[in-house]
Amino acid sequence: MELAEHLLQHFGGLAGLERVPLAELLETRGISRARATRLKVALEIGRRRAARALKTGDPITCSKDIWRAYRGRFTHLPQEHIIVVLLDVKNRIIHEHIVSKGTLTRSLAHPREVFAQAVRPLRRRPDRASQPPQLRPHPQPRGPLGDRPAQRDRRNPRHPRA
Repeated sequence: MELAEHLLQHFGGLAGLERVPLAELLETRGISRARATRLKVALEIGRRRAARALKTGDPITCSKDIWRAYRGRFTHLPQEHIIVVLLDVKNRIIHEHIVSKGTLTRSLAHPREVFAQAVRPLRRRPDRASQPPQLRPHPQPRGPLGDRPAQRDRRNPRHPRA
């Protein structure tokens, strides 16, 4: 227990202990290579357990859901990250994207980079059955031979010209 208290105090808590390189940890008195490796593995397992990954379709009910998902993934990193999480109209996740990785003190991102993923058209074609009838493409009317569109009479657009 004394060794654990010494490590936490010397490296500045769990976050500092997680950031310290293995070589520096080995320089500490009472830490062998096997013990240092086990300690680093335990910290990594704890970090992964704390980071609940978001999946496409997961609902977001409040900002706390986002905080729970990302707190374990980015707290140990030395620089800031700007992340965009795109939601549909029912607050379900569509896509997440890292926009910018910053420096030690700040992260720079232009608004066009933040909104680029949101306004980019979807890659797959929408299913026609899910489109409302007024948006479905209508076939061109054909003439009696089926080779050209029928010409409409201007006076009565419902009837083809004879």
